[in-house]
Amino acid sequence: MATDGIVRAVAEDFEALGLLDDVPGERERQARLTLLRELREAGVPDDELRRAVALNQLVLLPVELALSEGSERFTLEEVSERSGLELAFLERLNRALGGPRPEPGARVFDGSDVRQAANVRQIREAGLPDDGILEIARVLGMGAANLAATVATVFGSAFLRAGDTEYDLSARYATESRELLPLLEPGLGHALRLHLRSVMRQVAVGESERAAGRLPGSTELTVAFADLTGFTRLGESVEASELGALAESFAELAADLAAPPVRLVKTVGDAVMLVSPDTDSLISMLLDLHDATEAEDSGLPPIHAGVARGPTLARGGDVYGAAVNKASRIAQFARPGSILAAAEVRDDAEGDYAWSFAGRRRLKGLTEPPALFRLRRPPVEEPET
Repeated sequence: MATDGIVRAVAEDFEALGLLDDVPGERERQARLTLLRELREAGVPDDELRRAVALNQLVLLPVELALSEGSERFTLEEVSERSGLELAFLERLNRALGGPRPEPGARVFDGSDVRQAANVRQIREAGLPDDGILEIARVLGMGAANLAATVATVFGSAFLRAGDTEYDLSARYATESRELLPLLEPGLGHALRLHLRSVMRQVAVGESERAAGRLPGSTELTVAFADLTGFTRLGESVEASELGALAESFAELAADLAAPPVRLVKTVGDAVMLVSPDTDSLISMLLDLHDATEAEDSGLPPIHAGVARGPTLARGGDVYGAAVNKASRIAQFARPGSILAAAEVRDDAEGDYAWSFAGRRRLKGLTEPPALFRLRRPPVEEPET
């Protein structure tokens, strides 16, 4: 009887907080009560429970707990003290990683935050400059944000079952997160090593770099932007999910074809940005990409692409420079199924290609309209009979 009284008192408490108002039936009510009770016992404050209920995120709170290291929580000041990383730099690091700015005195950090801050302190002591560490943190934060969104979507769909109560789903999400995340984390390190090996094959450290004690500030690269033709108009007649699937298929195709030294820098909607120190490698890849999208079974619209070459600067995982802007603007003039290149690309190419003059176009930021050339594969010669 005493237990029943406690259960009723807890239910009445949650009801008074408005946490049971939207529950449709007795089965869901009991599941919500069990979930709320366990979350409160785990230390989740009532205002956080109210927020999660209002946003339909209650089933995700156990996942947050599962992804936290230990039950002890720290303020940013305590993380600084325990790790030996001064507070001002720790605040900058947290912002660079994309972390929310905590309220003063808020205990929102756990043991993994302390350990990572200590790792950063050791990295600084090894000689990496602060601006370099923050640049790495910004790129890592952006990549991790994209990865987290993708993982959450895949996990969310994979482990949702028809007829689940909130408690059923929250327990399954938390269990799978605890079990599968440790299997995913080593893959991040593997991917980093894989791409670092590829990048190292493209970096030259010769006599001039050793004498100056630094790498060159800019690198000569060939840059290309390739877009799916008619993608915007297509969005008016197909579902968003279908449109997203097309963009994803195109990005996967470009990634598959972009073998070193060609690098896929980023995707922007239906467009991909590619760079390479070797012009012929990028041209060959673009022609393969063109042929793949033109194939009857590709399921993709044809591409149009623009190519330029010039000094570029790599920062934050992206590439900047006049050649980047030029390639992007040339792509806007390319007709469906065509690849347009600036004159310096044609002049630098050594392979056997078919070039045809496509006129001059006035591009924003350039005083003189550059000469543009249409790029094709050379015609196939028919064997003599």
